[in-house]
Order: sequence, then structure tokens, then C-alpha cells
Amino acid sequence: MNQSIDDRMNPNPGRAKNKGCESCKTIKFCMNSWLDKNAVDAMERIMKRKVFSAGRKIYRRGNPSQSFYVVQSGTVKVERILGDGRHYVHGFYHSGDVFGIESFCHQSYCNDATALDDTQICAIERSQFELLSATNPQVQKMISQLISSELRLIEKRLIDRHLDVEKQLLIFLHDLTKRCCESFSEDRRFSLPMSQYDIASYLGVRHESVCRALKKMQRQGVTQKKSKNIEIINIDNALSPLHL
Repeated sequence: MNQSIDDRMNPNPGRAKNKGCESCKTIKFCMNSWLDKNAVDAMERIMKRKVFSAGRKIYRRGNPSQSFYVVQSGTVKVERILGDGRHYVHGFYHSGDVFGIESFCHQSYCNDATALDDTQICAIERSQFELLSATNPQVQKMISQLISSELRLIEKRLIDRHLDVEKQLLIFLHDLTKRCCESFSEDRRFSLPMSQYDIASYLGVRHESVCRALKKMQRQGVTQKKSKNIEIINIDNALSPLHL
């Protein structure tokens, strides 16, 4: 099988230098924040840290679902590619987020997962996790917490879809700003790692509608166009009428 350029340059492709959970800057957002030190140490022993360059697939639909993942840094897009070639974006996952939890219910992945920028993740093999959960009540409880969090997110998205495109987009940008600023710094200016097409697919609206809404936000000083990226500048004022 032909190696990618990244793999030829990296003698150990896809593997990150081992780094303990306690020194990880995303620990307070990670699922391990629910655990005591002994449980964290046990989880750390079954985690494998990996790196993916922008655009690389982490897994594809139909691959055996042997692991689930925690984002350490970067952004991951999970999407379903339909038979007619259309892309349905299921979600975007950032530092501390868990994805691939369908591995608990299915023998193969239901979606594709792609790194949108240079991304580090922690891979947790399902079989090892299940063995650990059988002897550790805290880890066992984590499964239901993960599934509950995913269900709450789906419920929120269903409610938000009753709003107009501009309000949906404002809420999306607000949630993204809150996550990114909490994870990294108080600087509330950052560029979106996903495309406008991806955002439209995630919100379930037309791409043209997202473009119009973003242009309006640029005129209002909420966002700024920088090269191919959209930079979020000041979303709080735009959100105040929504009471978020």
C-alpha cells in the first residue's frame, strides 16, 4: 500500500508523543474530569495519543468500530456521505469532546471522521474500556454520561432548527466562541476551521443562506473576512437580543 507524504516523513505516523493526562491543557473539558485520580490513571493506561494533519481521515463509514476518541487539540468533522454524493455534517468536535461513541452500539462506524486542521486525539479501544468499566463504577457511569450528552446535543439542535437562519448561525458561532475561548485563551478573535458549506450542512440550511447571514454579520462587525477564513470578532452584542 502506498504511503502518504506525511507517513513517509514521519517514521511513526499517526502517533503523538506520550503525554500524561494531568499535563494536558484540555483535562478540565475532557470526560476524565468526571473521574478521580485513580480512575484517570486507569484510563490513561488504555489511551493512545495520535496526530492527524488537516484533511486526513480518522475513520471512514464501514470501518470496524473498535475505538472511540477524545479531541486533545484541533477540530474534527463527523459526516455522512450520502449515495448521491451529498455530505450531511453530523457534528464538529473540539478540545475535550468525545466522538465515535457509536462504537458502543454498532460493529462498524456509521459516519466519516476528518481532521479539519492539525489535530491530536486520544484513541480508546472499546474492548479495553469495557474491561475497565466492569471493575470501575466511575468509568462504567461514564458510558451513560457520554450518551446522555450526545442526546442533549441532538435535542438542542432540533429545537434550534425552528429558528431562522441568522439566529441559528448566531447560536452556532456563540457556542463555538465559548468553547474555543474557554479552551485556549480569553482572546475572542479566532478563525472558523470549517467551511461555509459544512456549516450550512450542519444547520440543515442552504449554503446561500449562510453566505447572506455571514455578510450581514460582517456589516454589523460581528465577523470579518480574512483571506479564505471567517474571523469571529464580537458576537456578544449580536446575541444580546436572543438572551443567550
